[in-house]
Amino acid sequence: MKVETNIKVNQNTVAEMAATKAGRALLHAARYVRKVARNSIKRVPKKKRNQSYSKQASAPGTPPHTRSGRLKKAILYEITEQKKEALIGPSFNIIAGIGGLHERGGTRVTKKKAKKYKLNKIGPIAFIGYYIHNREPAYRWTALTTPAMVDRANELERERVSKINKEKFPARPFIGPAFEKSKPHIMDFFRNP
Repeated sequence: MKVETNIKVNQNTVAEMAATKAGRALLHAARYVRKVARNSIKRVPKKKRNQSYSKQASAPGTPPHTRSGRLKKAILYEITEQKKEALIGPSFNIIAGIGGLHERGGTRVTKKKAKKYKLNKIGPIAFIGYYIHNREPAYRWTALTTPAMVDRANELERERVSKINKEKFPARPFIGPAFEKSKPHIMDFFRNP
């Protein structure tokens, strides 16, 4: 008895199936890293029933706290079109650049303009300290009756705006540590896609 077989391997089909399974595994791995990152961010509870959320920040080097939960919701993931890379991180459309500032640290510069005070209007004439709840500067206000008072009010306003426009953020990484923590589990997704 003689048996002849002819085996044809469609390499394109095999490659497409492998890419599909690898893409699916990459998608699951990215979703897992996002979950670990979201779980590392703690929501700061309210102090008391009718008060706003605590302003207590996390220690530098640890994941940031969130008051509203927006930072957690902003962490998204995406697979590139070639299905060879996964992108995981906070969405600029949801949280602007704050997520990146928390991850790497740095200074946020905003473009607030100083208000111009005029004669016979009310304006600040003396710095008296900082508000406890938001650490913004507090001033003594009065009617501006002389040009010197107007100049002083405008000087205080320029100082106030320059302090607000530069806000420093120490590094509080959450994506990098989530990836490091997830590394032992990531290969499981590729072994069992």
